[in-house]
Amino acid sequence: RRCRKCLYCIQICPAKAIKLQKDSIKILRERCIMCGSCITECPQKALNYRSGHQHVVDLLMDKEKAIACVDPAFPAVLDKWTLGQFVTALKKIGFTEVWEGAFGAELVSQAYRKLLSEATDRPLISSFCPVVVFYIQKYLTSLIPNLVPIVSPMIAIGRIARKIKGSGWKVIYITPCLAQMREMSSPEVVGAIDHVITFKDVKKLLKDEI
Repeated sequence: RRCRKCLYCIQICPAKAIKLQKDSIKILRERCIMCGSCITECPQKALNYRSGHQHVVDLLMDKEKAIACVDPAFPAVLDKWTLGQFVTALKKIGFTEVWEGAFGAELVSQAYRKLLSEATDRPLISSFCPVVVFYIQKYLTSLIPNLVPIVSPMIAIGRIARKIKGSGWKVIYITPCLAQMREMSSPEVVGAIDHVITFKDVKKLLKDEI
């Protein structure tokens, strides 16, 4: 085990969601906001995450119809690959179609413009970031009415994919954000996205394809 009980993860966690047990640390799910700070900042790289990676591997092997929705942040993560190379590789490993996640941002931007054009008597907090939403829901509940009642781009693109393609398709969102893994299963939006995987997961899937 890599953990050396340095307690750095406990110190940096903004939600106080980690505690030290006798032999290891424990993540308190009911407090965690999925910001990922403990994973990225751990000096020993002792923490990791669970994603839908294996489920995606299985559905691709079963040749199910699947859409890969790529988060707009992909150029920063995949800086050595062109968009064309990335799309080609995703299709080669089994994805039927590849959609740009930016389309989801365009969809919700229309709703934001409409909302901002209307009179409001309270400050509005964007609901784009699930970490912010989780933090407010858990620790700043008085601000919940200030959250904009508009879904995130990920949920928007998932819903439009369902509407266009029908129930026979799987929708997989590829992102650098761990919090979106929990966002997809939130009761108010569940069903829009089948699986969320990270760019790290995708690199495992692609291997030597590009």
